[in-house]
Amino acid sequence: METIASQIVEKRLFGNGRAFIARTGAKDVVTIQGSVLGGPTMLAKAQEAVPAFASRLFDAGTVTHTKDVLRESLAARGASIYFGANPDRTSFFATCLPEDLSFVLKTIAECLGTASFSAKEIETVRTELLGRLKESKTDTRTQAIQELTRLMYDPKHPNYSDKDAATQKKIDSASRKEMQSFQKMLGNQNLIIAIAGDVEAPKALAAIERAFGNLPAGAGEYPEKPQNKKVQAREQRELFIPHKTSIDVFAGHALPINYQDTLYQPFRVVTHLLGGGGFNTYLMRTIRERDGLTYHASARIAGFERDTQGFFRAYVSFAPEMYTRGLATLLQEMRIFLNTGLTEDELAKKKEEMVGEYAIGLSTTAGLASQLHLIGEQDHDLSYIDTYLDEIKAVTVADLKKAAALIDLDKLSISAAGSFVK
Repeated sequence: METIASQIVEKRLFGNGRAFIARTGAKDVVTIQGSVLGGPTMLAKAQEAVPAFASRLFDAGTVTHTKDVLRESLAARGASIYFGANPDRTSFFATCLPEDLSFVLKTIAECLGTASFSAKEIETVRTELLGRLKESKTDTRTQAIQELTRLMYDPKHPNYSDKDAATQKKIDSASRKEMQSFQKMLGNQNLIIAIAGDVEAPKALAAIERAFGNLPAGAGEYPEKPQNKKVQAREQRELFIPHKTSIDVFAGHALPINYQDTLYQPFRVVTHLLGGGGFNTYLMRTIRERDGLTYHASARIAGFERDTQGFFRAYVSFAPEMYTRGLATLLQEMRIFLNTGLTEDELAKKKEEMVGEYAIGLSTTAGLASQLHLIGEQDHDLSYIDTYLDEIKAVTVADLKKAAALIDLDKLSISAAGSFVK
């Protein structure tokens, strides 16, 4: 049986770099997902806003092309490029026609390597970021999830969210000199790039080498991550935000595992069963359908960067008058589910669902490029694109129970934001 991996070309580039090329049945479309090492975790705490500035300024002018020339040349080809700031890496995503792949790759490398960071554009981005921060101060979901991370983590941990005043100070102080210094971290030595669609591997690989070959090596190693010094304990915070029609609630727990741990996949399955999406999850069937207490309830895991232990969070939104009853119901149903809901029947259905979702994701150029990039980012062998499903299929109820035991329900951190009824 032909594997997915056998249809993909991988090549090691520029030292630690990895390139994945996947030719699919898509016609006249190419999707690019990539990243280079360099992000907030590699900077001093006071400079953590710098990558967010840089990601918005890479295509706002380089030493050889103005912003208008860059953007008009892409628009004329029907191509698009987006940059992002992740904890460890600076990412880029692009789409284009097959004949424009070389041009788009060259443009990405030019933006990463020679962005000009003009004073005018920096101030435009500063205004944008401060505006978003101001809006977030009245966003109940944003405030609740940020407070949750502060309950679970100490201030030096990568998953800790700064308070608004500290964030504003970092945005206010971000300078052009700091952005130029950050840019020097970004190089080809740890480039990860996946290209999927109407693409020929030899031509794509040659285009990658031409485009990124002139970048410096950049940052050599991932930063050492501090361990969480805060002990998980039951704490509850309520943030009053006036004139809101709902209260957003998070119940969370820091986890002692990362994505390389044997319990990582079983814990993902547990989370999917509890509230992984759609209407057929435990929280939606109980708190929403049975009790009518909420429109939306979900569960997620987050914060799993390289060498970083992540966390679990359950989310529910209640009308103010339903808050007290709703929170009590959420905690009660989580206890019932983790104690009695991990059954063979539920596991079998969830496995089938997750296998189907994975196949659907790989059927699009964006989904395939994203998965290949993730394989590179997490340092898996290319074969993992096939063996990942074996990991899911191998999960047992005993595994689920071991994973569920990582959550001490008596020590959940609870944050809520909204207009509380006195």
